[in-house]
Amino acid sequence: LTHEEVSKARQMHCIENEQLKEQVDVLKKEYYTLEVQYREGRAAERAELASFREQLRGYVEVERELDAAIRACAEGPGGAAGAAARRSGAVGADGFEAPQSHDEALLIGTTLASAPTSAQRRIQQSLLLATELQRRTREAAAAKAALGEAQAEAGRLRGELEAL
Repeated sequence: LTHEEVSKARQMHCIENEQLKEQVDVLKKEYYTLEVQYREGRAAERAELASFREQLRGYVEVERELDAAIRACAEGPGGAAGAAARRSGAVGADGFEAPQSHDEALLIGTTLASAPTSAQRRIQQSLLLATELQRRTREAAAAKAALGEAQAEAGRLRGELEAL
């Protein structure tokens, strides 16, 4: 090989070397950019995961409360009596008070049989129970008002009777 050929080959290799160095620099910058994006994305995903876990804990707690409300509803009208029986120790081996009558046993059975199993059905059941509670609260208020009127009427009639 001649000196000129060696010089040209050297020049071409130097140019190629510079181009490859530039490519390495560009790839390094891209690598570091992608690494930062990955870390930021991972941090965001961890924060989102923590948020979802907290939501899940809340949902689990709501589900437990709904289960407890449904069980309390299953105790039926004797709920206060059931609480007194539990305090006095008149509770069955399963931890629940035995039904006092056939009607009460039927009520407990039908309530437990209709106890929801999915979250959506539990919410639906809770809404139905809340609606029933509001209806009965209105009925109780109306009954109290009627009782007050009847007592006032009875007092008025007693007064008239004593006046005679």
